[in-house]
Amino acid sequence: LFIKVYIPTEHLIIVGGGHVGQSIAKLAVYLGYSVSVLDSREEVLDPKLFPDGVNLVLGDMVESLKNMDIDQNTYIVIATYAHAHDERALEAVVESNARYIGMIGSRNKVKTCFENLLKRGYKEETLSKVFAPIGLDIGGETPEEIALSIMAEIQAVKNNRDAFHMKR
Repeated sequence: LFIKVYIPTEHLIIVGGGHVGQSIAKLAVYLGYSVSVLDSREEVLDPKLFPDGVNLVLGDMVESLKNMDIDQNTYIVIATYAHAHDERALEAVVESNARYIGMIGSRNKVKTCFENLLKRGYKEETLSKVFAPIGLDIGGETPEEIALSIMAEIQAVKNNRDAFHMKR
């Protein structure tokens, strides 16, 4: 008797393939995620900028996002090049079954985005599941450091952990 156990693969969808998206993709592939990167800019989705196996999706980011299979093994990072794109992307997935939804941005940008979605009828409870601003506060400002803070937060969610210093 042979039993083969299939462990579902975690899928990370990165909306925005800029410097931060590229750094997140590299770290996520290293951590074993299946990665898709969505962007409307052809020059940004250059395969040379991403690890082998990353699914690069060129086109309208929100429409592409709406066509993705999103389930409880899906993690979504919204990090586009414009606040309006971020808001539209968040609106497209905020009621999905994704295990994690995070959006990059300042506290002011996040507040404005959430206020706009509340005006359009979304509930505070729905928006409360969004990790925004995204990432753990580990300091640093480079794309690689931001990617590390985001992936650390995603790993904490994946492993049902609150992030805190181990010395506690």
